[in-house]
Formats: sequence, structure tokens, C-alpha cells
Amino acid sequence: MEKSKTFCVMPHIGMQIQHNGRLSVCNNNNLEFTNQTGHLIQVHKDKLQESWNTFERQDVKKSLDAGVPHYACHDCFDKESGNLKSQRMLLNEFFETVEPSETQPKVLIIKPGNVCNLACRMCSPEASSSWYSDAYKLSVKNKTFTGSYYDYAKTFSNERDGFHTNNKDFWQTLKEWIPNLTFMDIYGGEPFLSIGLFESLTDAADKGLSSNTSLQLSTNLTIYNEKYLNTLLKYKHVTIKVSIDSHNPSQLNYIRYPCDPHQILENLKKFQKFFAGHDNIFIDITLTVTPLNIFYLDEITKELSKYSPIQDYNTVHVPAKYDIRILPNHIKSKIIEKIKIKKLDNYFRQEVDPSGNIFRNFIQETKDLDNFRNQDFKLVFPEFYELIKDYFE
Repeated sequence: MEKSKTFCVMPHIGMQIQHNGRLSVCNNNNLEFTNQTGHLIQVHKDKLQESWNTFERQDVKKSLDAGVPHYACHDCFDKESGNLKSQRMLLNEFFETVEPSETQPKVLIIKPGNVCNLACRMCSPEASSSWYSDAYKLSVKNKTFTGSYYDYAKTFSNERDGFHTNNKDFWQTLKEWIPNLTFMDIYGGEPFLSIGLFESLTDAADKGLSSNTSLQLSTNLTIYNEKYLNTLLKYKHVTIKVSIDSHNPSQLNYIRYPCDPHQILENLKKFQKFFAGHDNIFIDITLTVTPLNIFYLDEITKELSKYSPIQDYNTVHVPAKYDIRILPNHIKSKIIEKIKIKKLDNYFRQEVDPSGNIFRNFIQETKDLDNFRNQDFKLVFPEFYELIKDYFE
């Protein structure tokens, strides 16, 4: 059967498990799966085995198979209209020959909770426990939360309960699924802090059941654990995507707060040395592009490429205030002229914030976090500050 122009392989073979224990087709689709009673599936309450054949997955599949862009897939189609290669296009190439299973996904994207030791600017408390304090302060300041800090932290119980090692049923199902997965894409929190995740990966590896499963793992590179690295060696193919968003130490610490930039680059060298000679392991730098570093992207790309190849740019769409497209058009034009990275031009020029409200929110949050974290945007990004300083006043 001829595939439609909007065909995507993911609703046929894939599933994502989100930080909060909810499920969707992929990490670029926000339509969450429901159970037979119409309630949102949560991995700490519902059985993972029963989550595969849901109405929502079938709805996305039916729409895209019929040549109709699904409303929950807008991120991919936005990128494609901006001449960027979307996740839909990439995954269609990678998994063209993978046959669906009736009982489980063959491609699993998993974000096992929010335990993390960094509070990156473009992140959130849903994805990082280190964000709680600043997010609470922002919520109090903006009058969106009126309880205590303890009450605020309790609102993230799904992130904790879903992926706690006490959730025996979830982790047991994952252990059973891993040998039959073609590909597993792992995010954080920080994966190297997820005990249940690595217990599951190690279980399959030690039983000799991991050789047909490929992994992709994103890490902030703050943790070097040789026991876990030895586990990764036993998988078919592993791509480790290390998150480094600037070669400039002060910029990197500002964006991925409160990291030690020198330790991150040292760990990169240690990872490269450990895996040297193993042709099933690849290490790439994931460069996340936000309004914070877009002005310096030419310099950053040049310098980080000396350490490891940068295969692509990770553009943010959630939270919206860290989407590069929110910048005012006259600022975009000057940045485009400076960085000269043609592959981003059309996407960057897209208009997503005509009122300027989201950009004003970005400026205000930048100022608030500077105050909470004792940082200073204008000192860390002086050239970019000169370009947008009128908005800070």
C-alpha cells in the first residue's frame, strides 16, 4: 500500500512514556493515552501491558495514514514547513522496515521521571527535580500557586511514584519488553540517576537478551559510572547524546545551571576513552538552541565540533518562551546575518508570537532567574544583551 504524504511510522510501532507517567505516540506529540474508562493512563496506577492498543494511538495513525496532519503533530509539520528535517522524517527513514507488534511497541521513548541534578534554563520541574525551588519562587511571584513549598513539591508525585523502584509492575514489564524492542530512546531527568532504568537495562544485558536492541541515551554528562557504561556495551548499537550548549564556560553554566563546565568536558573525554575501540557505541553532542545561545551559534558550533560531531540542532518548542521563533523579527534578521547557518533560516523566520507576549515572558523569567540564581544575563551574553537591552528596561 502506498504511504501518504503525512505518514509516520511512530503510531504503528512506537510509544512514549512521559516524565509524569503518561503516554503518547512520541515526544513530539502531546495527545495523551486514556484507558478503557476514559481516564488518563498513569504508569503508577495502570498496567503498562494494557497501554498499547489505545484509542489515541489509533486516532493519530488513522489521520496520518489518510494524509491528514494530526493536530497533535504540529511540531514536526512546523519544522518541515521551515525546511528542517522533522522527527517524523528521520524516524520514517530509521524504522522503515520494522514490523509492528500487537502486544508492545517496537520503538520506546522513555523519560523515567524527573530526578536530575541540574536546573537547565529551558527545562521545568516536570523534567527536573532541581527546578522545584526556582519554579516555586516563580509561581509565588506570579501568583499561580499559594501553598507552601512542601505543597508545591507534592504536585510532582506522579513523576516520583511512576518511576520509583517500588513500582515493581512497571519495571518488570519494561524488563520483558526490552529484548523485543528494536530501539529505545532514553531521556531524563538524568538517566544515569535512574536506578530502575539501569536495573532493567542490566537485567536484559546480563541475561544475554540485549544484543538485538539499540539505544539512544541523552545525558547532561555530569555523571561517570563505569558499571552503567559496561551495561551499555552489551546492546546492539548505542548513541550517547551529550547535552552541551556552549563552548563558553560561563554560558554553559548559565544555561545548564549549576553545572561545572570543565567537569562536563572532562567527562566527555572519559566517555570517549572508555568506549574507544567499541564500534557499537557513538557519542554525539546535542546542541539545544534557545534564545539564550542563538546569537552565538556560529561560534559554539565551530568550537564544540572540535570535541565531537554535531549532527543536528535541537530546537525547543516547549516551554514556548525558549523557542527561538519568539524573537522579534528585527532581532532575528540581525542574528541570521551574523551566524549564517542556512539550515535554520526558514524555521527561525516563522512567526509564532505576533503579540510579543511570549518574548516578554522570556525576558521577565530571565530577569527573575538571574535574581534567584545570582546570575547576570548581560555579563554572560554581553553582545546579545546589547541587541535586546531595550526589552530589559
